[in-house]
Amino acid sequence: MIFEYIRFHNYRPYYGTQTIYFTEKNPKFSPFNQNIVLIGGLNGAGKTSLINAIFVCLYGRRFFSKKEYSKILETAINKKFRIEGGTESTIELCFKDSSGVYMIEVKFFQTRTGIEDEITLYTIDVDGQKIKSSTTSEEFISFIDKKIPKEVSQFFIFDAEKIRDLVGQHDAKETIDAIQKVVSLDLYRTLSKDLLHLFNTETKKLDSLVKDDDLTNIQKRLEEIQNILENNDNKIEEIKLNTENLYEQKNNFEKAKRQKFISTSLSKQKISKILGEKKANLKSFQKGIEAFAKTDLLKLILKRPIDDLKSRLQKEKEYQNVLNQNKSAFKSYESFANELMQIQVDPPLTNEQKHQLYESGKGIWKRLNNIRERMITEDLTVIHDLSDGDYRRIISYPNSTTSNLSKLLDDRYKTELEITKYENQLESAPEEVDTTIEDSKIREIDKEIVNQQTNKKFLLRESNKLKDEQGKLTREYTVKLKARNENSDVVHKVELVKNLLSATDEFISEVTILKAKLLKVEIENILNILFRKKDLNRIEFDSKDFTLRIFDEDDREIDLTSRSEGEKQLIALAMIWALTKVAGTKMPFVIDTPLARLDSIHRTNLVNSYFTKLNEQVIILSTDTEIDERFMKDLEPHLVKSYVLEHDDEEEYTKIREGYFEFAGGVL
Repeated sequence: MIFEYIRFHNYRPYYGTQTIYFTEKNPKFSPFNQNIVLIGGLNGAGKTSLINAIFVCLYGRRFFSKKEYSKILETAINKKFRIEGGTESTIELCFKDSSGVYMIEVKFFQTRTGIEDEITLYTIDVDGQKIKSSTTSEEFISFIDKKIPKEVSQFFIFDAEKIRDLVGQHDAKETIDAIQKVVSLDLYRTLSKDLLHLFNTETKKLDSLVKDDDLTNIQKRLEEIQNILENNDNKIEEIKLNTENLYEQKNNFEKAKRQKFISTSLSKQKISKILGEKKANLKSFQKGIEAFAKTDLLKLILKRPIDDLKSRLQKEKEYQNVLNQNKSAFKSYESFANELMQIQVDPPLTNEQKHQLYESGKGIWKRLNNIRERMITEDLTVIHDLSDGDYRRIISYPNSTTSNLSKLLDDRYKTELEITKYENQLESAPEEVDTTIEDSKIREIDKEIVNQQTNKKFLLRESNKLKDEQGKLTREYTVKLKARNENSDVVHKVELVKNLLSATDEFISEVTILKAKLLKVEIENILNILFRKKDLNRIEFDSKDFTLRIFDEDDREIDLTSRSEGEKQLIALAMIWALTKVAGTKMPFVIDTPLARLDSIHRTNLVNSYFTKLNEQVIILSTDTEIDERFMKDLEPHLVKSYVLEHDDEEEYTKIREGYFEFAGGVL
């Protein structure tokens, strides 16, 4: 499945008709995997509206709470357009897969009682014409859930900061169900349930053939077991709803705690912790300066004189070489001129005449013998008399230092200023924020969640035992019945369904283990790519409940909920990529704020090793501080399209333009 485009007509911040194309109609050849669509926007520019628009098109009201969707309806028509008298807005989402090209249109229109919505599905033919599909609401939901089920959409369209919650809830039943749906295990289990239902239906038909008391008793026990299993399923579903409600209450209390922390300035405890870190850094910088003084200070002092000496020696060497070359070139002339000057002439030549004759003859000799005399740019007095070995030793003497004294001194000065600042803050800082009430409520909820999970595990164990008994009784029932009614078509059908059910259950068991092993290998490989820390030594992925466990170098299990927010985000992204690989799915990814809370090394790993290889289509929504100029250069060879959402404060609407943010080097 690939998104083709999304088009807005006066929807929320997007005034008029504005379109974002996710594919290139005439792609150019590139050696790089071009799979990324980059959409930049500052906070408030419309990134959240864009993601919500995708959810609205795919799932409508059923994706949002009643309160959330009411708010979407209230602001669905662009403010500027409403002032001008407009009463309608629409979203168009076009996508394609192996079965064809489709377009979903969501229309919002003003009525007397408020704003209503209407969803229409179109099929796009080969000529680009849209053909309305006459589907009911139930048919539309079934159509979409076959493409990208609502339960698994969290793994493909998400806010990267919120996806880290997957780590804390990876063992929740709804998360496990969603993971198993992504890797298709739910299809196999549905098949098993259908076969079991068929088996029970067909065995009931045998009542008219069964007269034996043993068969009657077995049938009664099978009915009892089936009733208990159905009752257990209902209880487990009730536990699921209770657990979801408890998690929602817990989230509310955690939000209240965070709000207290946000509204409270730095406490004495936090400032003391920061001061400890700063003072430790100061000691480190001081040790670096002292080490520099011991090893590199003398080199630093002598660097300028040594450099000057090297420069002087090189000039003298070059000057002597020029003199020697010129002397060698006129060696024959010197011999000729000396003999010539010994000849006695009458009247005798003066010394000035001899000099003029010598210089003129030298010029003629130079021209006749095509001699190229090297020019001396400046007269130089040679003051050093060195052998070639001494010259080479001085020139090759290393005269650089590896330490950066200036940076160490700057870091020490800045740290001393910061320590002074925090010491001043410490005097007026408040005490630690009091979250006793929230913590107490959260502990109570956690305890109740554990109780609910314990009850669920008890019910699951009881159901498993009953299923084992059901299997044994079913085999016994079939054997006895077959012995009595060897030629019965019904018995043959029951036997066939039983064999299919047994084979299906065996297949589910084996494929579940296989999928878990594949997920384990893929998650481990991806964590090794994304993480720079060595404490993530090995992982386990339980094939029974599809839960992730990570161990450190000492083979101790790591509490995933205690990791930093950035690490939780990377672990969640690793799980998502692994799911994509194991499932072999071709879903588009839409990721908002992908680099928040990550340091530069982890950001680089995500940009170069994650987004460019994740899937055929990755749509990234980013601020200018996340995908900045540096990371933009890394992503550029992989870009299909890039856009920026620019909010016009005067006009109060957002404009979509191609390109990206402007940096110092120009428009990217």
